This record gives sequence, C-alpha cells and structure tokens, in this order.
Amino acid sequence: MKLLRLAGLLILSSFFSTIHAQKIIPFSDPRWTIEAKGYVQEFYKGHYSLYLQEGKAWLKDERFLNGIIEFDIYQQERTSFSGFFFRMSDSANYEDIYLRPHQSGNPDAYQYTPVFNGDAGWQLYHDPHDADNDGYIHWKQRGKMMGYNTVIEFPFDRWMHVKLLVKDKQAELYIDGKLEPVGFIRELLSEQKAGMIGVDSRVGAAWFANFSFTPTDDIEFKTKNDGYKIITPSGTITSWQVSTAFNENILKNADQLDTKWLNRLSWKSMITESTGLANLSRFFLLDDSANTVLAKLVIRSDKDQLKKLDIGYSDRVRVYSNRQILYSGNTGFRTRDYRYLGTIGYFDAVYLPLKKGENTIILAVSESFGGWGVMGKIENREAMKVE
Repeated sequence: MKLLRLAGLLILSSFFSTIHAQKIIPFSDPRWTIEAKGYVQEFYKGHYSLYLQEGKAWLKDERFLNGIIEFDIYQQERTSFSGFFFRMSDSANYEDIYLRPHQSGNPDAYQYTPVFNGDAGWQLYHDPHDADNDGYIHWKQRGKMMGYNTVIEFPFDRWMHVKLLVKDKQAELYIDGKLEPVGFIRELLSEQKAGMIGVDSRVGAAWFANFSFTPTDDIEFKTKNDGYKIITPSGTITSWQVSTAFNENILKNADQLDTKWLNRLSWKSMITESTGLANLSRFFLLDDSANTVLAKLVIRSDKDQLKKLDIGYSDRVRVYSNRQILYSGNTGFRTRDYRYLGTIGYFDAVYLPLKKGENTIILAVSESFGGWGVMGKIENREAMKVE
C-alpha cells in the first residue's frame, strides 16, 4: 500500500513539475515587446491572437536554451515569411525558423538560418534537391539533408500548430499536430547560450496564438541516428584570413590590388563551419559603407603550375592571384532571372596560375542581403601546400 502511495506521489510530482515548467504567455501579457510595421491584438477565429506585420514580438525577460516551443499560426496562401526565433542575445543575433506559405509543396517551404549581426543567411543554408525532367519538373530530396529546409504542404485559412524540440546543437520541427517531424536540423549554428524567444513576420503578415515554451534538457528526438555524418568535402579550405570591411566601390576599377592599401588593412583568421562555409556576418556588421571583405589564402607551390579552385560566394566576388584580377561574378538575388535565388554552392571555378614559391590568393566578397559567405576547395594539392 505504501509503495502504491509512493508511486502515486511520484507520478503527481512529475505531472505538476511538467505543468509548472511549461510557460504559457498570452499575447495580451505586457511582458511582450513588439516592434512592427503594424500589429493588432484581437480575438480571431476562436483564439486570442497577435496579428503581426513586418516585425517582431519577443519576451525580453525570458531565457530559453533547450526545450519545447509551441504556438498556433494562421496563414493565408500568399507571400509571407512568418515564424519564430530563440536563443536571441540581441535583436540582431539569434536562431531563426520561418515558414514560406507561398512555397507550400516546394523544397524550401520552411527555412532554418542563424542570424548574425542582423544578416539572415538563407542563401547560405539550403538543402540540395534533384529535379527529374520527364515533361514535368518533379523535385526529390538528394539523400540525407542538414534540415535547413524541406517540402511541407501547408493548410491555409485555419489555425495550424507548430512545435519545435531543441536540445544543444539540434532541433526537430513538427507541423499541424502530425506525430512525425517534418524537419530535423542537424546543426544549430549560433552560440549555444540561453537567450530571448519570440515570433516574427516579414514581407507579409500572420496571426499567432497560444504561445508557450518549456525549458528542459529532457528532450528525446524521434529522428534517430540514421548514419548521416556531416562531412567536410575533400580539399576544402577550412581557414581564411579575412580583412576589415570596406565599401565595394574601392575595388570598382581595381584590376590589380595596391600593396600599400593591402598593408593598411587589419586581418584575422576565420575557421569555416563544418560544411566548409565561412559566414562572414559572424565577424562583420553589414552596411552601405562596409559591404566587402577580403578572404585570403597563401599557397606555396613546388613549381609553376595551374590549379583549379572551386568557389562558392554570396553575393559578389572578385578573385585575385598575386594581386592580379582573374575573375568576377555576381550571384545576387534575382540577378540572372526573376526566379534566381542566389544560393551558395560550388557552382564556379577559377584556375590559379601558381608560380613556384609563395602565392597570395584573395577573394573580395561583397554582400547585399540574404547571406554573406565564401567557400573554396582545391582537391588536387599535388606539389603545393595551403597555409
């Protein structure tokens, strides 16, 4: 009998601890800070809600590291980018997840991106898909993915539940009350530090309701170990020397870099992420007067030779070998046609005319919006060394 009572007390204790841990904060609560082009707190379609247009609402006095985030969202079938953020240290640095209702059924129906210094890197964080052209274009996932985005079919003109499980460097996304996750983010990229939490909407609007979160380390993902490993591609440049930021116009007509100007710049080492990407916004605050940095390599070659350097960049690049221009390119959003996203990847290559001895390779990388990044790899490193 005593054992039964003890078991009952333990169950009740666990139940009440769970209830206590969950924090339900209605949008009528004054603890919400709201900055937006427009917002309305109203009773909408059965729920007290926040209608948010091009802005953020966050709980500045709450902190979230690991646990569960839940809310309901009412979306319409139109262009919108609405979602939520967490681990926010300030208004310009946080983990961001948002939905693209206008891309329902497409591979980029949702987006995970870290935001560094106010620059959301959606062009840098995307998962590859293949297209089968058999009279129609059918998209299919190309193997296991990082979970930056995936195909989701959204319901419209009704409330949809959103739930995210977060633990350390990973997260699992659930939509519309489904028992199976729609996405598993394998590597959260911001600092693993408790931060503020909230919802946001941009380029459009949405209604939010029933927001809650449960801070806890007791998280178990349904996505089990599937054998996927984050592998850095062979020959990847894993460290760059990056300069101070400057205005892109300085290099407008620079077919050759000036040695004295280069020597006036300050440089620091930047280690790439596990995929080989250097997200430059980690170091730099983008503005009109400082939208370009130099990413530098030193290569020691045993002889005069030609080597292929595969590059990815966002948004624009100028490549210099021993101060002489070799290549320039532009992958900015809609620069090639109205559907062009400008996502980063190894879509370009330059052939380096290496001289025997020391060679300095510099990529001047400029950004407008959507992700400031660079990546490079030299697979054939015979008779040379990257320093």
